[in-house]
Amino acid sequence: MKKLLLTVALVMSGLILLAQENIKNEILSYADSSEIIIRNGRKLVIDKTVSGDHKGATNTLNFLKNNVDESYVIFYPGEELLLSLASRNFPLFLYNAKNYNSLLEGKTKAVPYDGTMDKLREYLALEIPFVSEDLEEMQMPDEDKEIIQIYIRYYTNENMTELNKTIKNFKKSYPDSEYEYFASEIKGLTSTGRMNFCFGYGNEFLAGDITDVFTDHLHILNMEIDGFINQLYLSLFIGGSVSKVRSNIDLPVKKKDLIHAKEEKVSSLKYGMKIGRSVYSNRSVNVYPYISLGGYEMNSQSSEFDNDDSSNPKNNLSGAFFAGFGAASDIVLKRWQSKNFYEPSGALFLRPGIGYDQFFSNKKISKGYDFHFTLSLGVSLGAFY
Repeated sequence: MKKLLLTVALVMSGLILLAQENIKNEILSYADSSEIIIRNGRKLVIDKTVSGDHKGATNTLNFLKNNVDESYVIFYPGEELLLSLASRNFPLFLYNAKNYNSLLEGKTKAVPYDGTMDKLREYLALEIPFVSEDLEEMQMPDEDKEIIQIYIRYYTNENMTELNKTIKNFKKSYPDSEYEYFASEIKGLTSTGRMNFCFGYGNEFLAGDITDVFTDHLHILNMEIDGFINQLYLSLFIGGSVSKVRSNIDLPVKKKDLIHAKEEKVSSLKYGMKIGRSVYSNRSVNVYPYISLGGYEMNSQSSEFDNDDSSNPKNNLSGAFFAGFGAASDIVLKRWQSKNFYEPSGALFLRPGIGYDQFFSNKKISKGYDFHFTLSLGVSLGAFY
């Protein structure tokens, strides 16, 4: 009886294994005819395109669109845009651009990545200048020609800042364009941004009533965290004196019953924000004027006021609101590219700058203005242009 049960168990195990193997073979041998047609058709379209048979490539693409399951993606929108450029099928490009937001509606299936587009991109790398020449010779509305030129500039990775401005002008020139969605998509892809961290040294020259009270020439250090969004420049900064600064008269410490004696040490403190706009930018340099707003203080450094009393942490002698303007330039020293999609690009740069600030206060000892010159070393993360 035991032998019989053992034999039955072995036979059943064998049948189960055989059934699983049959299912595995059935899965591996299953072929979707639409997928085979699309896979081979994609290769044929690309081969005809790079061989110069542009009409044959177009006919093959049309056959695929008319004879395979409509739920399949034959070429993704971005792929078909490149294909239409390579084959000089500009009407196809314009159709895709007009309908860019709906080209994948109802598409639920796609063949696995097959590497066919790599061959087309290699071809376009050499062919794109001739594509541009052929486009220039075409007779078509300016709007149509311009949207194709914009995409070519995007594909060839021209200056993204300049291209972003071109797209803005295109949208203003054609507010009711059929390419509105497509242009907006490219505009989003050409938006640049970066974050900067800077540490600098400079000279500050005071003038006005404030020089009757304090030393008028200061050596300063400053720190700055700023960023660019396209051409817009935004900055937060803080800095102060590192040289010998003294008061010329006895001064009361603000909000304290203390007197700061003449000739005692003083330190300056400047903090605030800058808002500017890039006026010239390329891979090596970025030039931008700005306006600045913030506060300017003079604080006593007398040893008599040094204490750990947290209720009296500040020995403020004078304070003023300031507004000013200036200009700076970021000069790239070294650049590095990201190794993958998730890592930012970056740059090491020098930033010479010059500025003027006007002080506003109801106290005469705080009134005046300053000129300053700085040289900063900075690190940038993001797109430099």
